[in-house]
Amino acid sequence: MVIRYQGRTYQTVKELADTIGVPDNIITERLRRLGRFATPKRLERCIDGIRKEQKLTQPVRIANEEFPSVYSAARRLGLQIDRLYDALFSRFGYDWPDNPSMQDIFPTE
Repeated sequence: MVIRYQGRTYQTVKELADTIGVPDNIITERLRRLGRFATPKRLERCIDGIRKEQKLTQPVRIANEEFPSVYSAARRLGLQIDRLYDALFSRFGYDWPDNPSMQDIFPTE
């Protein structure tokens, strides 16, 4: 199965999974759910969703404080999860820096 994601072509699900750092069984299951509706755009959105889920549940360090996840960081910092989530992904994508300051995340405030 040939998979196109973000302009690159992958020959296998495993190759894609290794490249983006997501377990291949999760991608395989999501592809199974999409079935015949797996258009390139839907596939890309599906994989983006998997990557976001993973990133949001991993430990994160923000403003010199360690949190078990982005969810707990938002709670402890008194922010709505959607606001922190959107700010992190819009500013940094999937590869945000280790320990960004609040000024890095919200530059205009």
